[in-house]
Amino acid sequence: MAGKKRVQRQPSALSQVLIIYRDTHRLTQEELASLLDVEPRTLRRWENGETILTDTHDLKNIADRLGIPYENLGIASSLYIP
Repeated sequence: MAGKKRVQRQPSALSQVLIIYRDTHRLTQEELASLLDVEPRTLRRWENGETILTDTHDLKNIADRLGIPYENLGIASSLYIP
């Protein structure tokens, strides 16, 4: 009986930023989820790469709430029109 192969994914920019931000600011997943106004389960899925967030509006909202440049999440700032 053959076992299932797990495909190892590269961590997304969002995943990396969230993990680094939490470590730097010494926040739990629950605390960061609250800051981002999402469920802790959603944050866990983003950090683990189970859910890939591609909506530019959502990514910009996260960057704004964390006070980080859009480029850190793979969004070109020149595309932003207020």
